[in-house]
Amino acid sequence: MQEDKPAFDQHQFDGKRARAVSAETRIAHSDYQRMGNDYRGKGLRCKLRSEIPAWSQDNKKIATVVKMKMWRYIHYQSWSMPPAITVEELNNAVLERSKKTTKMSEDENLSAYQRNVAASHARFVDGPGGYAGLLTKVIWLAYRMNMDSVNVAKETGLSPVHVRALLQRLNNIARFLFPEDTPPRDESKAKKGRATKGKVVRAKLYRFDGPKVHEMRQAGKNWRIIANALNAKHCNKIKVHYAEWMRNRGADESGEVKQCK
Repeated sequence: MQEDKPAFDQHQFDGKRARAVSAETRIAHSDYQRMGNDYRGKGLRCKLRSEIPAWSQDNKKIATVVKMKMWRYIHYQSWSMPPAITVEELNNAVLERSKKTTKMSEDENLSAYQRNVAASHARFVDGPGGYAGLLTKVIWLAYRMNMDSVNVAKETGLSPVHVRALLQRLNNIARFLFPEDTPPRDESKAKKGRATKGKVVRAKLYRFDGPKVHEMRQAGKNWRIIANALNAKHCNKIKVHYAEWMRNRGADESGEVKQCK
């Protein structure tokens, strides 16, 4: 009877120092004494893994981040979410948009890769608990159970790359909603004083400000000037957000959304 090969976690030896002089390396003590040594300290995986953010330890803040992620998925990256909206309403809106994606995936001209992406998206949205349930599960497994992306992917049916990208987007939303509970994106670079040292770096994060845009429009400013004031690359994104902001205020927006000049 053939014995099974021993199975072990491929990451269990990360962070442990290997012996330079051993039968595996075939390095003698006399050679090792003449070598230049570089001590790495902790394992590379320990360095690359980010710290657990403070917002992930508060259930109310997790609910707020999940709702904002769903709102931005439905309304094309808009920040103007009504505070009274419920998770059930957001889940229903996500399902409606998912139906459009599923219908588009039935096109015969799509490649196998595009069909696979659409099928994965449908499983992600239509699974148990809906979009909100799976987002909450990813946050819980990663930040409460301290699992890496590989183990989170096994539990949720996603790919490890998708898990890491999803956590990054959730942290970007939390950084906007709760800046005091989320470390800055370039904190490690700021500590080490890398390429940004001594240079004036323009803020690249675009944040829509409805009252400010409305005031500039009333003052006769065109969309290009407003886009530069908000650090936006394209004015079309601001027009969409401004139109939605006007609808939420119950105002008549006719004549406000025009082409860039």
